[in-house]
Amino acid sequence: MRAKVAERRSRINLTVLEDLHGEQFLKAIDIVLAAVSEHCKRFATLARDMAAQESRELRRDELLAIAENCEIIAHEPPKTFWQALQLCYFIQLILQIESNGHSVSFGRMDQYLYPYYRRDVELQQSLDREQAIELLHCCWLKLLEVNKIRSGRIPKLLPAARCTRTSPSADKIWSTVNRRTPSTRCRTRSSNPAAACALPSRTSACVTTPG
Repeated sequence: MRAKVAERRSRINLTVLEDLHGEQFLKAIDIVLAAVSEHCKRFATLARDMAAQESRELRRDELLAIAENCEIIAHEPPKTFWQALQLCYFIQLILQIESNGHSVSFGRMDQYLYPYYRRDVELQQSLDREQAIELLHCCWLKLLEVNKIRSGRIPKLLPAARCTRTSPSADKIWSTVNRRTPSTRCRTRSSNPAAACALPSRTSACVTTPG
């Protein structure tokens, strides 16, 4: 995508006002794309560092797979369901960081992830259905680690915005989510929330920094 942006910028005529505005927009896009790539590469490095210190073979292999996934999606389109979901998580995390947690939907992820799911699970069978479901569960657990940081004045200005569950239907929904969450299989660690990393597979939990 950066190559496409660079090609478009090469055709900009900076003596034209509209093109000048377009150049500023394209430059901003390039900055964002570079930052996203760097974000992915940093977590690839983190996963490899953790793998070097891991004594369990299955977990070490998982961390190396996470590192490879992050390295691929840093510069290329995802090739597998796991990589596609990993990229979705990173983009959602970056959006949450940029907007401080305001409502940002995944949209119809069932539609844009289905080609990867169909190829890996239904056609090539390189990924078990249960593995794919666990990856989705773990993605949701990681998203729940995101915390909104607000000024102390906000609750006073927007009392209706406080997050409360007051209706029986809401309690029922939350109890259903809690029952379905694979907390025994996908554990999370919040000692360093800023270092929330990549998605796990069947063997263990979400990647975070050690300690």
